[in-house]
Amino acid sequence: MSQDKGLKAWFRQRFPLATFGYEVPPHANTFLFSLGGITMISVVILVVTGIILAQFYSPNPETANQSIRILLTQYRMGSFIRGLHAWAAQIAVISLLLHLLRVLFYGSYKKPREINWLIGVVLFVLMVGLFFTGTVIKWDQEGFEALSHTIAVSKLLGPLGFYLSPTFISNISLLGKFFTLHLSLLPILLMVVLVIHLYLIKMLKVSPLPWEPSNLNPGKHTFVQHFYKLIGYFFVVLGLIFILSVLFPPELGPVPVKGVEASKPPWLFMGIFSIENWAGIPGLVWGSLVVFALLILVPVIDRGKSQLFRDRKAVVSLYTIICLVMAGLTLYAYVTKPKQHIGMGSEGKNIPIADNTKDIESQKGQPPVVKGINESLGIVNQLKTAVANKDAVNAKTLAAKLDEALDPIKKDIKAKDPDLVNDLKSDDLIDLFKDASPDFAKANSLLDSIQKALEKAKDMFTGATGSMATKDGMAGKLSAAMDLVDQIKDAVKDKDMTKASSKAGDLDKALDPLKDDLKSKDPSLVKDLDTDSLMDMLKDASPDIAKINSMLDAMDKALDKAKDMYAK
Repeated sequence: MSQDKGLKAWFRQRFPLATFGYEVPPHANTFLFSLGGITMISVVILVVTGIILAQFYSPNPETANQSIRILLTQYRMGSFIRGLHAWAAQIAVISLLLHLLRVLFYGSYKKPREINWLIGVVLFVLMVGLFFTGTVIKWDQEGFEALSHTIAVSKLLGPLGFYLSPTFISNISLLGKFFTLHLSLLPILLMVVLVIHLYLIKMLKVSPLPWEPSNLNPGKHTFVQHFYKLIGYFFVVLGLIFILSVLFPPELGPVPVKGVEASKPPWLFMGIFSIENWAGIPGLVWGSLVVFALLILVPVIDRGKSQLFRDRKAVVSLYTIICLVMAGLTLYAYVTKPKQHIGMGSEGKNIPIADNTKDIESQKGQPPVVKGINESLGIVNQLKTAVANKDAVNAKTLAAKLDEALDPIKKDIKAKDPDLVNDLKSDDLIDLFKDASPDFAKANSLLDSIQKALEKAKDMFTGATGSMATKDGMAGKLSAAMDLVDQIKDAVKDKDMTKASSKAGDLDKALDPLKDDLKSKDPSLVKDLDTDSLMDMLKDASPDIAKINSMLDAMDKALDKAKDMYAK
């Protein structure tokens, strides 16, 4: 009767844990057979830290990267929590991959466990999906390029890639869709499939070892013992993640530069990246499908009943070779430089940018120096944003990136105009941001000089290709300005004056180098492009919305008229 009293008895009656006291083989408590449990432990850490991180994240292409940067710099535990999440993701993927390989080489997919093998492959695909979407929503250069690849794949797949296309629900950014995938859809699917997977393990029991039964250690073991072992692994994994988060906090790259492809994917995708380097976007698609098919077809390829190594030499050898090939491709990717993959698809068309507003300006047919100048100008704009926000960490990274972009084009620019190269002082920028308290005013002055020199160089090189190139260049700049006007209108409509002011500043910078040329064509046009007045109105505590909209409409008409002039 005493056993029916007290807190322990109350808990035991309501939570019949004895149900989990079923017998398991001794080897179930070994490390290799605990890899699945370690993956689950990592997923629990991911869920907890992910919920916290989501509170600080803005799934908007214009603010996503900065929202993470604010978390890292303005909140005491921000960097640590993000480190826990990032390292838990790494451990989850590594342990799941090792678990999959253990099941593969041990023949644990044999009858009656074929279906559970397929479910395990689905779990792996879902985890890879979470890893990929997590990479995208960082919204640094790596994330931007990952999403650009996704758009390219959606175009290659045609109707099958509808969900990943910018034209599907076009009023919502793809970044927002990926955030939804990462936060809700993929985790829900993962949990549902995981429950089925665990249920089948319980019903079908833990698979035997792939050698003679006489080699098994005798003795009775239960799942409860296995669970206690997993609790121990939980503290080990948690401790490891804590140490890694403190010693090696994950870096966040700079805000993305459109039209640039200069990064490599995370290690998990490096093998496919090598194939993509050779065959372009189609290689990415077919390479991924082949890997998936090779996993799905394991029970079909190996239909024998025996699980013993000696009876499965051909299958074990085949998949050993495949693993070595993928490892070799991964290592090869680390020593090769990134290549331009976007546009290598079947039609070679421009790929829409990730914020779903306009296409990335095609660089096909342009000289390498013009591409380099465009890339450098994009980085300068990002640097100016970082300087305006006094974000020294981001500015330091971008300054190094600008130096890399300028290095191969300085020789060509010097051949045209030796004086211009003297203004491309990226080394001075790098030295400036090495200071603990950098002079942001001086940095801004340097950036203005670099920007003017690059724009002059671009005019020289595009002008050298003929009048049509000059017209197209001007039309492209006017289109970009019209796009900014549309974004300001949307921000005003949403009563987001902070965003509207920021975009008005971008518009002012975009129009400033064009006004002299426009004035020579039609002086009346410049009168309607009064960005200074627009910015003053937007800064007002109680802005006149009707007057602002009227001014924006006048700008739109003036830019449209100017674009028509240059098109003639």
